[in-house]
Amino acid sequence: MASEIQINPTAYSLFLEMPGLEHIIDCFPLTVTPDTPLVDAIALMSQIGGNSELFPNSNLERSSCVLVVDESQLVGIVTEHDVVKLTARGVDLGRATVAEVMTQKIIILKQSQAEDVFTVLSLMRQQQIRHLPIVDDQGKLLGLVSSDHAIAALQQQLEQQTAELRQATEDIERRVQERTTELCQVNAQLQQEIEHRKQAEQERQQLLIQEQVARAEAEAAKNRIFNILESITNCFFALDSEWRFTYVNQQATRILQRTPDQLIGRNVWEEFPEAIPLTFYREYHRAVAQQLNVEFEEFYPPLNIWVEVHAYPTVDGLSVYFQDITERKQAEAALRQSEETARRQLAEIEAIYATAPIGLCFIDTELRFVRINEQLAEINGLSVSQHIGRTLREVLPDCSEELEPLYHQVIQSRLPILNYEIQCTTFAQPGIERDWLISLYPLKETDEQVLGVNVMVQEISDLKKAEAALRQNQQQLEAIINNSTAVIYLKDIQGRYLLVNHQYESLCHLTNEQIQGKTDYEIFNQKAAEAFWANDQKVIAAKSSITFEEMVPLDDGTHTYIAVKFPLFNTAGEVYAVCGISTDITEKKQLEAQFLRAQRLESLGTLASGIAHDLNNILSPILVVAQLLPFKLPNLNEQNRELLTILENNSKRGAELVKQILSFAGGAEVKKFPLQLKHLLKEIRQIVTSTFPKSIEIRTHIPTQNLWVVSAEPTQIHQVLMNLCVNARDAMPNGGTLSMIVENFCVDENYARMNLEAKQGYYVLITVSDTGCGIPPELLERIFEPFFTTKEPGKGTGLGLSTVIGIIKNLGGFVEVYSEVGKGSQFKVYLPACETAVTEENNDFEISEGNGELILIVDDEASIREATKTSLENHNYKVLTANDGIDGLALYIQYKNEISIVLMDIQMPAMNGLTTIRILQKSNPSVKIIAISGIASNQKLLETNDICVQAFLSKPYTIKKLLNTIADVLSRT
Repeated sequence: MASEIQINPTAYSLFLEMPGLEHIIDCFPLTVTPDTPLVDAIALMSQIGGNSELFPNSNLERSSCVLVVDESQLVGIVTEHDVVKLTARGVDLGRATVAEVMTQKIIILKQSQAEDVFTVLSLMRQQQIRHLPIVDDQGKLLGLVSSDHAIAALQQQLEQQTAELRQATEDIERRVQERTTELCQVNAQLQQEIEHRKQAEQERQQLLIQEQVARAEAEAAKNRIFNILESITNCFFALDSEWRFTYVNQQATRILQRTPDQLIGRNVWEEFPEAIPLTFYREYHRAVAQQLNVEFEEFYPPLNIWVEVHAYPTVDGLSVYFQDITERKQAEAALRQSEETARRQLAEIEAIYATAPIGLCFIDTELRFVRINEQLAEINGLSVSQHIGRTLREVLPDCSEELEPLYHQVIQSRLPILNYEIQCTTFAQPGIERDWLISLYPLKETDEQVLGVNVMVQEISDLKKAEAALRQNQQQLEAIINNSTAVIYLKDIQGRYLLVNHQYESLCHLTNEQIQGKTDYEIFNQKAAEAFWANDQKVIAAKSSITFEEMVPLDDGTHTYIAVKFPLFNTAGEVYAVCGISTDITEKKQLEAQFLRAQRLESLGTLASGIAHDLNNILSPILVVAQLLPFKLPNLNEQNRELLTILENNSKRGAELVKQILSFAGGAEVKKFPLQLKHLLKEIRQIVTSTFPKSIEIRTHIPTQNLWVVSAEPTQIHQVLMNLCVNARDAMPNGGTLSMIVENFCVDENYARMNLEAKQGYYVLITVSDTGCGIPPELLERIFEPFFTTKEPGKGTGLGLSTVIGIIKNLGGFVEVYSEVGKGSQFKVYLPACETAVTEENNDFEISEGNGELILIVDDEASIREATKTSLENHNYKVLTANDGIDGLALYIQYKNEISIVLMDIQMPAMNGLTTIRILQKSNPSVKIIAISGIASNQKLLETNDICVQAFLSKPYTIKKLLNTIADVLSRT
């Protein structure tokens, strides 16, 4: 595709006469047809002489380009620069034709528009080309103009015009001299020919005007030459006979990195002394000495450039044209290096094919084997020669159906397929299926056309078997570890976790991935982490297993674990990790503490019983004497009688104190008879309502019917309730709420497992709770000890709660205490119910069975959670369990449409029950929730926070109570 440039023929009318197009056009340029092989075109450009019959249009001189002509029409051009770029890109010159690489968009000039050489040079500079085809008005090719020939013709014309200008100047000077002589003669004759003076003066003025015009014309010619030299793309400078710079154009100053002022008038060899030992010095002198044009290429180190130089001798010195060819030289060097790299890589590929332990081959786009190594040939069961030229289907018929689509995919997408596993048979082992790993890589030309597929094949049959066995062993090991109830973990010698089982994840509420890489210092508090680290170091130092008792801080409090830790050794016998297996013994420790506390109370009871009997022995005669003396001594005065009364009263008080001690010890004989507690509780309510401060609100819940009867002594029960109420009053000095609740309660096997002192049976439960200051955990275990009190001296004897526990135990019952500092305390008194009364009302408490409903239990106490789960499953319910509110929400969202009821503990770590209930009710306003708490006052907390639930259960609860509550909630619409 040729691009025609429109030229204004009058644009350069002010220039001097320039050489015409006929002086610079090559009327017989090198031409080829589009289907000419590229190598023939390159040979045609580089030949000198040649076959005129083969190339009739050639001028048979070395040329830097060829024109591509089709039926006298110019269709393209190929230059040496194009050949260099194609070579650098790695194009196979031997396989390409001129049509595939020619430049199709050609800049041309019509002959009718070309006025002179300046027109041509300006166009070539504007379009940045070195060759300009000339055509007639019909587009027929007339010839070719090159920048070198144009510049040479311009130089020649400039030199000719300069010589003509110099000759004209000399003629003008001679004429001026002649006129001056004539004027002198005229002046000598002025006196004689005064009439001719004016005429002579006019002639002189005319000569002066002609001189000025000549000088102006010379200056204009000089300016035009300057503009031409400044506008050309080549660098140009002129030297005089003394090798001094007389002119340097802008391109030359840019390349030489000097300003014109730094060069004009300076000697080239003094300014550039590094050029003296190079080709520059020798060729410049040869051009001047022999008066011939020289051309050469040279590298100039100070400027780090390659230049192509054309030097032309002149009358006054030397004119030099040069251009930067550094990029071309670098491309040629890169081409040589790439050729060397290609030869080296080819040798390496040959070595790889010969020695590779895996199968290698190359398959073309028709899926025929082109190349294959011995290894793959042996795998396929055929020789190398038997593969070449045969298709994939012929060599591997059993697996071609699976392989052929893969090859087509690589060829079409030009993307590799890596590590593809296939199972098939070969000629080498017919009937035996083997596992193979193959990788397919597309082989592409520079134009991204795919020539075929490189293939790597490796047998992995043994590896697959080993992986399967290893995977099975790993799965078995993971199943054992993750299904173990013990906490199992692995740490490196720096204390970083490498592996934990599911039990560990559940305790920390973190995943294996979140724990890996962390240390105990990032998971636990400082004290616990230091203890764990010290134990790990002991195991590493001992290089043997050691058993520790470790205290682990968890969300629901500190747990006690028995940890067996042992080292793991590498092949060098060095410890590289510590493995630990820990078992939670918190519940066991708590039961031991309850047992020890019961033993301690029993011992204290025995001691108190002995003291009480001794005191009775002391007080009995004192009381008898105090009562007898008034009768023996009737004449005692009033003062003495008062002293005896004081003695008698204090003896009675001592006797009452002894009765309290005997009640704690269980040694006092008490007469029992059936007792209905609701009447007694009403009396207590009246007493505390009338005597306690008005800032304390009294709340009671006393059923009017169906309350079981207990076997007890009314005075003792009265004493128990008054002691509990007084303690509640003292715990609320600023006011609060005192609650008393009585209800029937059945202790089943599930409940008995939760409390060491509880036994299966029917009880009447009295609950006394307050919203006072609460009891610190460190004091909770001592509150039932006799004479233990936290009150100020004179405000308490420390026998109140010891009397309560003594009376209740003597009646066959037990007491439970729940307390939290700042939130209050709750005392639950369990009294055995009379069997006759229970038998009469037993039908009212039949257990309700489930119908496969799904129940979600959310409780942070593992023992309560598991015991409740087992009990519900035994009564035809399905159960999901969660250890905190977050897990409970996740399970509810997952099984929202299946869950019938949610059992929600109120007090839990991470997210408490109140927050969890709010979120559940926001998600599903019709959700059915049974709230659970060990503190009865939490029921009031629900009401205070405007949270409505379907039922409330106090811990510990019996399975009958739980089942009947669930049945009642399910029956509601």
